[in-house]
Amino acid sequence: MDNLIESLTHNPLVFMTAVLLVFLISYFIFKQLFKLFLLFLIILLAVGGYYYFKDPKAASENIRHVLTVVKDKTAHTVDKGKEAYETGKDLVGKAQDFNKSVDKLLGADKEKKPDEKSSPKEN
Repeated sequence: MDNLIESLTHNPLVFMTAVLLVFLISYFIFKQLFKLFLLFLIILLAVGGYYYFKDPKAASENIRHVLTVVKDKTAHTVDKGKEAYETGKDLVGKAQDFNKSVDKLLGADKEKKPDEKSSPKEN
């Protein structure tokens, strides 16, 4: 184990090969999640690059501002999603209660009459 760590630290080619191998394995295991992460990283780099080229001195301040705005809006969107989920859950419960009350009114234990067209006629 010590030889492996020593070869990784002293030989950059072996280190880069090991990193690439770990990268490829993780890519195939977590392909969809990895694609989402890369998309997020590309967007983050694009926003950072835009603010850096626009005003290099105030870039870090602008990036922090954008990240706080995104965090706030994301939290707001998640809260709205939770509210929508709870509302949908309540509506499903009300619909089930309504179906039960309709079944009580119609008689839940009524037997279905056989279709007259499909039943054999006696002559």
